[in-house]
Amino acid sequence: PTSTAKLTAVTTGGTWAPIVSPANPSAATIDASGNISGLNAAGTYKFVYSITSGGQTCTDTAQVIVLAKPVIADGSATICAGESVDLTTKITNYNTYLSPVWTVGTAGGTVVTTPSSVKPTGTTTYVLVAQNAAGCKDTANVVVTVNPKPSAGKDTTLACVNAANNTLATSYTLVPSPSGGSWSQLGTTPTTATITGNNVTGMNVAGTYQFIYTTTAGCKDTVAVTVAPCAGCVKPNAGADAANVCQPTKTAKLTALTAGGTWAPIVSPANPSAATIDASGNISGLNAAGTYKFVYSVTSGGQTCTDTAQVVVLAKPTIADGSATICAGESVDLTTKITNYNTYLSPVWTVGTAGGTAVATPSSVKPTGTTTYVLVAQNAAGCKDTANVVVTVNPKPNAGKDTTLVCSNGNVPSSVQLSATPTGGTWSALTGNPTGATVNSAGLVSITNATAQGKSFDFIYSVNGCQDTVKVIVPVCQQPCIKSSISSAAPVCSNDAQTYSFTFTVANKLGIVKVNKGTLSGTNPYTVSGIPSGQNVIITDSLSSICKSDTIIAGVNCNCNPALPQLLTPSLTACIGDTFPTLKATVVGLATVEWFSQQTGGTVLSTGLNYKPSGTVTANTVFYAQARSTDPTCPTAVSTSRVPATINAQSCIDTIDLALKKSINTKIARVGDVLTYTIKVWNEWTKNATGVEVTDSIATTVQFVSGSFVASRGTATISGNVIKWNIGNIAAGGDTVTLRYQVKATQAGIHLNTAEISKTNEKDRDSTPGNGKGGEDDIDQQCFTVPFDLCPNQKLEVSLPAYLTNVQWFKNGGTTSVATGNVVLFSEVGVYTFTATNQTCPANGCCPVIIEAGTNCCPVYICVPFTVKKKRK
Repeated sequence: PTSTAKLTAVTTGGTWAPIVSPANPSAATIDASGNISGLNAAGTYKFVYSITSGGQTCTDTAQVIVLAKPVIADGSATICAGESVDLTTKITNYNTYLSPVWTVGTAGGTVVTTPSSVKPTGTTTYVLVAQNAAGCKDTANVVVTVNPKPSAGKDTTLACVNAANNTLATSYTLVPSPSGGSWSQLGTTPTTATITGNNVTGMNVAGTYQFIYTTTAGCKDTVAVTVAPCAGCVKPNAGADAANVCQPTKTAKLTALTAGGTWAPIVSPANPSAATIDASGNISGLNAAGTYKFVYSVTSGGQTCTDTAQVVVLAKPTIADGSATICAGESVDLTTKITNYNTYLSPVWTVGTAGGTAVATPSSVKPTGTTTYVLVAQNAAGCKDTANVVVTVNPKPNAGKDTTLVCSNGNVPSSVQLSATPTGGTWSALTGNPTGATVNSAGLVSITNATAQGKSFDFIYSVNGCQDTVKVIVPVCQQPCIKSSISSAAPVCSNDAQTYSFTFTVANKLGIVKVNKGTLSGTNPYTVSGIPSGQNVIITDSLSSICKSDTIIAGVNCNCNPALPQLLTPSLTACIGDTFPTLKATVVGLATVEWFSQQTGGTVLSTGLNYKPSGTVTANTVFYAQARSTDPTCPTAVSTSRVPATINAQSCIDTIDLALKKSINTKIARVGDVLTYTIKVWNEWTKNATGVEVTDSIATTVQFVSGSFVASRGTATISGNVIKWNIGNIAAGGDTVTLRYQVKATQAGIHLNTAEISKTNEKDRDSTPGNGKGGEDDIDQQCFTVPFDLCPNQKLEVSLPAYLTNVQWFKNGGTTSVATGNVVLFSEVGVYTFTATNQTCPANGCCPVIIEAGTNCCPVYICVPFTVKKKRK
């Protein structure tokens, strides 16, 4: 409430006056010495200091700010003796004030440390001093009035009035202090009493009653009145619960161990249905599943004592019947014909009746005639139900025998009549049949020779929903083939005696000439060079896969020392404690294989292409194979060195699960293009993998880009066309490593390579490292295609392995076959793919053969006869 202040001018000789505009908050005055009075309102007061000199008046301004004082309203509270009160709740907007200080009596009184909970013994004034955000303070009082707590009297026990006739003391007069208050009962236990003034009546049940006395000031006290029973009552024994029963059983029995009582259904909570129980404990009316409880009561000494027993009615499952219709010879899964079959327990299947012959494999039954199968099963509670599955068996027709048509003069018959039993059915073609043959509903097959040859057609005969299939095979009809003949010169050995060569001519040439060994050059006569010493050569002259001629030229042995043996699997993995795996090798020429335990010297362990070491695997072991000549002229000759075969010992106690994926950045390239391969290996199991190695065999028809290895872990090296990537450890739970490298395309064709996890210290759960077996998750292949150039009047021979059967070729994504057979000649540009009965493409796709028009074709040579004459000068 301060209303005065003082301003002191630094420059002397001037006068003070309140500012005129804007006006000050109130009409404050200031004298010549700067003394201010009349600061009666909050706000900013400004005053002007003026000095006149040289005919002019100059001024300056100073101010004083009057801050607003908070207004804190007083509060009050009324409590009963022994209670506490929160002072802060009695001040309006308490949380808006800062730095609150509570004291007792006056602002200078004893400080209150916990104003949120004070417990005065008498009426007390508490003083609050607090300030607003501007730092200005105000004071407020909270007066707490303390009313005295009444006395409801002493707790009392009322003794039995007459034990002979069970008469209880049912009334009592309460004695409160001070008088003038009111009474109420605390709860309704053991029963509701009647209160009139200080008198209580109606306490007709033994037990403890509690009453609350409340004064006009609202203060309370409690008293207890205990009505003692006349004689004690012993709780009866209702006996054991009845055994659980399954629906539809509706009766049960309870047997009480204490005699003289009565049975009744429990009242609350009510039983699942209105079941009844007689005096002997016989229960009836158990019409619903659930738990039924019954009360056994015995009255003694003015009291009724009870015990409870129960019976549980378990719900019965309801299994619906099923049915199925099959054809003779087919099987059916009975379990799929029962709704929610997997929810039932202990299923038992029988034939005909529940007591019939047991069905051992209900998931696959093959009845010969219509049969009823009976299922007895139970739910989780052990209650059973029965259901029937009727299997109707329709007879299967006979579509006849498969037929291979016979060629006549290069053609097959134009039609074939199919015959089936029983009659009355219809014929249709199998979806997916090739083009070239159709069938009508009566079974007449119409054949188009030009497109049907070399194909197989399946036709379906249907009667009463049952089917049988017959195959019609249309062969490729060939014209007579006149074989060619080969004349060869004596072979000539090379200077290093490792290879030999020879020349030959072909009479009655059929078509394409090729050899299985060495390099073919020239044109009739031909030269074959670079043939390994001692190896035979097969010369093939082929017009087609059927019309061809093979001639064998016996090899000459230019060098007694046989070539190094070739191990089918140079590195094998075996579990510690297992027997050794069989080592296998091949050798070229007249030679066999000897097996050693050391790289040089030592004793021969075994002789032959296959060798299984004795004993069991205890650690990594290396065996060595050398070739020994079987040529009678060179009985002591052996290969120049030995080839190691490594057995990698691994612990199979802790298994791992590694997977490998290989990818390529493009599937179609040009000669000179650089392609990038990426190999990814990851751990799919919860165990760490150690000693991990990957072997990648790149195509010999590509060039590795030196220095292109980029490995996220481990090191990679290349020897020849084989890449070894030593990774080391791969942690459990998805740890992943990658290797990238590049190759350059150097020639046309399809270039395939395979990467495989070749070694681990632990056993893989679903694959075997280094076994070369496709379909496992530790091996993957990739291929890419470089198109061939084809000049006019040229043909390109494409061959596939002999194990592929029923090979058909397709052009530019078409569905009509353009050629058949494992060896074909293509004379047109296009994209060619093939299908085979026993061949499917891998998940990463087959690479097609792409033929494009050549851009560097020489003109066809024309022979012009002329004569040269020599004249003498």
